[in-house]
Amino acid sequence: MLKQRVAKIIYGIVAFVIFFTIFLAMLWSPREHVQLTGQKDDIEKVLEISDISNSISCSVAEDGEISINGDDAYIIFNVDSMEAKTIVVQMNKTIDKNIDAQLFLDYGRGMNENDSVRGTCFAGESSIGFKVPSGKFKQIRLDIDDDYSFKCIEIHENDAITIRSGNTISYKILMVCFLLSGFVVFLIIFVDYKTNYLLCFYKKIIDNKKIIIIECGSIGGSIVVGWLVEHIICGENYNYAVHAFISGIILIICLTIIHRKILDDKPEIIFSKLIFISAMVMLISAPIGHIGWDLDSHFRYALQSSSFEDVGISEAELDVIINNNDFLEIPNNIDENNEKIQLLDGKDTSIVSYIDSDIRISSLLSGVVIAVFRLFGVSFFLTYKCGQIPIIIVYTLCCYYAMRRLHSGKMILATIAMFPTLLFISSNYSYDTWVVGFIFLGMAYFVGNCQEEGKISYKDAIIMVCSFAIAIIPKQIYVAVLLIPFFMPKKKMQSKKKYYAICSGAFAIMLVDLLVRTFSETSKGGDVRGGLGVDPVGQIKYILTNPFEYAHTLLDFLKDYLSLGNTNGYMNNFAYLGVGAKFIAIIILIILIFTIVTDKKKCDVNIYSKVFYGYSIVMFAGTAALVATSLYIAYTQVGELSIAGCQPRYLIPIIYPLASVIGFNGIRLKINQKVYNAMVLGIMQIIVLYCIYNFLIVRML
Repeated sequence: MLKQRVAKIIYGIVAFVIFFTIFLAMLWSPREHVQLTGQKDDIEKVLEISDISNSISCSVAEDGEISINGDDAYIIFNVDSMEAKTIVVQMNKTIDKNIDAQLFLDYGRGMNENDSVRGTCFAGESSIGFKVPSGKFKQIRLDIDDDYSFKCIEIHENDAITIRSGNTISYKILMVCFLLSGFVVFLIIFVDYKTNYLLCFYKKIIDNKKIIIIECGSIGGSIVVGWLVEHIICGENYNYAVHAFISGIILIICLTIIHRKILDDKPEIIFSKLIFISAMVMLISAPIGHIGWDLDSHFRYALQSSSFEDVGISEAELDVIINNNDFLEIPNNIDENNEKIQLLDGKDTSIVSYIDSDIRISSLLSGVVIAVFRLFGVSFFLTYKCGQIPIIIVYTLCCYYAMRRLHSGKMILATIAMFPTLLFISSNYSYDTWVVGFIFLGMAYFVGNCQEEGKISYKDAIIMVCSFAIAIIPKQIYVAVLLIPFFMPKKKMQSKKKYYAICSGAFAIMLVDLLVRTFSETSKGGDVRGGLGVDPVGQIKYILTNPFEYAHTLLDFLKDYLSLGNTNGYMNNFAYLGVGAKFIAIIILIILIFTIVTDKKKCDVNIYSKVFYGYSIVMFAGTAALVATSLYIAYTQVGELSIAGCQPRYLIPIIYPLASVIGFNGIRLKINQKVYNAMVLGIMQIIVLYCIYNFLIVRML
């Protein structure tokens, strides 16, 4: 008893320190502000209000007051062909909030992103300084999207002067962190008092002490042996990608041997470890750069979730979210990769801009890691990489608990969860695996309850419905999965009224959220990546006035989008690193069909109604049509006869809900379950390792 009390006290202290650190990291940053200015005696030219040659989407008053009245506002100055190293924009007065600015210089190539620099005028300041690329320019364009009071532009011939200002921590922040941490620890102690979960957790560790020690030894041994093999292959030039790959293979073999005896009854244990190790090897081995879909947006979400207030970001972080070439380009070998890491780490020393705080549930854990690493001054490279680990952990846990809830069909889940594309997505900043993972969990609770005798508990009903609801928070377009719980056989409900109330409440909330977001998105100008002709409102009018023409366009698109020939796009696609050979997708498809038909038991016989079978098919096709239509509205130019931006990966979240039930009663093979599970997991793991080598390791040699 005394040991348990001491253990709880230690646990409480550790928890307090952890949460205090987290709250401090999200309320305060030790980074310095950097302000650039020019030397007073080297001004080549001064541009004033009278020198403005053109203004777009803004009005310019004689006293310098500039009011924004449209999108992409800017003013242009013509200058004689001249060179400069520093340009400083001066305001008539200090500003009361941070203002971002972008300066374009025409070096004879027109205005373009590559010939532009960015800067921020921080609250309380009255100037913005820019380091200017070398070369002669003939025009200057200043982009600022907030109202401001313009005074002049100073063009300096010498390098900028850097002024740094520290960010001191206040007693108020420390007190808030202390109170919040204390409150969280109090809640932990209160829950433990009611449930005694800490004792259960402690006993579980003690009961599995031997296996934990063996696994830790396997991890350490794999790292050491992996380093020795890497040293033999690469010589004196250390290659962390090769080290991670070799260590991962050795660790997978070790853990498979350790857990081989429970592969028939509890395959989720080795399965979850395969998922985690494979994704971590991808994360570590991947080159630094824009390798995944929408990395700029998703990294921005993580940064916005790393602070309760406006987020001060470094130049390296800014490079990621604006797709600057210093981050955008993907290295072709380990030497280029190491040079890029050094470049980005060198640009991560201070705040150069601010973005609004916007905490998203799917990005919060990544944001916490980024905040803590920022607090301790960890390099950009390690912060960027480690910020992706929570994404892998959440996906792994969802897969583990989903498989554990099933009585059969576990290898159907394993096959889909181990799609190389899905593991690659989980190792990058993205909320796609959040969506997929929680849909796995919700569907597994639905299927698992249908497979067993007795009534569904309210606990299981809440977990199932909440999993579906949490899954679609980032992407409400998959709202159809929230209707799945309504197809639970009535004989399994303890109370139809309470059960349907649980299901209806979640569905109503998410449907309203979907409608609000849809209205918000369509009222905007659409996705600029689709081109100048993108107009959501105009596109909706086109669909409503030409329903048959659009129906023909949609069906024509879905014919190819849902075809078997498109499977490579969501099974063996590594985004900007390339698309793999089709034979890999064919093998995965064969395994998926095989498991759908054969991974069945007696508990699967006649457990679903014909209506639910029909709904599963309609939901799959209907959601695909809904996804395509949303991108036709938001991404495609008005009246186009094709649909732009609809990527194959958008089908992944709805594959398992269909695959888990479409096999009907199935075919039961007379084969040992351990052999069956080992065969499926083994083939899928070999495919994953092949893809890692082909897409990542080869590029990092």
